[in-house]
Amino acid sequence: MSYNIDNIEHLTTGRLLIAAGVRSALAVKHADDTPEDTFLTDDSAVRESRDLPGYFVIERIGWYGEGSGRSDGVLVEVLSETLGAADLMLTWEGGDHHSGYRVINGKVTEMGVGFTLIEKKRSS
Repeated sequence: MSYNIDNIEHLTTGRLLIAAGVRSALAVKHADDTPEDTFLTDDSAVRESRDLPGYFVIERIGWYGEGSGRSDGVLVEVLSETLGAADLMLTWEGGDHHSGYRVINGKVTEMGVGFTLIEKKRSS
C-alpha cells in the first residue's frame, strides 16, 4: 500500500496553464501511472483560457487517490509542461507530512513547507 497525496493546495493566487494538446498527450502517455483523480483527465479541474487560445487554466491540481504517492515523479513531469507561476503544498495521507513545489513557467523546484501562527482577526 502506498502513501498517497490527500490534497494539493495553491498557496499563491497564480494559476498554471497547460496546452490542450499537451494535456491530452500526457493523459494518454501516463494512463497507467497516474492516480484516480488528476487534472489531466478531469475536465472540471480546468477551464479554457480566455487570454491564450488552445490552453487550459488549471483551477484544481487534482492529483489524489490511489496511486498518487507512487506517481509524484509523473506530477513533476506534467508540471514541467505548464506556463505561469504557482506555489503548491501537498498534504500526504493522514496529514502528518507536507511537501511543496514552486512552479514557474515549467521549472519545478521542490520546496520545504513551514507553518507559522498569524494573529486572528478577532481574539477573545
